[in-house]
Amino acid sequence: MPHDDRKTARGEGEHPSASGARADEDLPHAPSPPAALTVDGANAATVAVSWSAPPDAGASGVDRYDVTVDGTKRGEAAPGTRRAAITDLAPDTTYDIGVAAVDEEGEVSPPARTEVTTATATGEDRGDDGDSHRDGHGRPEPSLDESRTEQ
Repeated sequence: MPHDDRKTARGEGEHPSASGARADEDLPHAPSPPAALTVDGANAATVAVSWSAPPDAGASGVDRYDVTVDGTKRGEAAPGTRRAAITDLAPDTTYDIGVAAVDEEGEVSPPARTEVTTATATGEDRGDDGDSHRDGHGRPEPSLDESRTEQ
C-alpha cells in the first residue's frame, strides 16, 4: 500500500471529534488559582487570609476552595467565601498557606500560596486548653475556623 503524505488542517497527530471538528473549549479544565492571596493578620495561634476569585472559574464554575497548611488540606470554604481564619497554630512557626479553587467537576487548580510566620507567644497566647490535636512535631494541628469565614 502506498504511503499518503498529505497533511490535514488539523496537523500531525490530532484526531477530530465525532463531528469532525475539535472542541477544546468544551473539554473539562481546572480553574486557575485564586488571585491575590493575602495574609490579613496573624498572632501566635491564628492566621487570617483572604483572596480574590480565580480569573478562570473552570469549565463548570467554582464549587469550593480548599485551604491547606504546609500542603495538607485543613478545610474548605464556600464558593462565595474569600476569607478564612486558620486556628490552632504553633507560635513562632513558619507555615505555607495555600488556597486552591475546585470546580463542580472536581477539577482542582494549582494553589495560590503564601508563607507566614506566627507571632511569638506571650501571656495569654501560651495557654493550652488541652483540646488541641498535635502533629508529629508536637505542634497543634491547624484547623480552619469556619465561624470566621465571610461570604
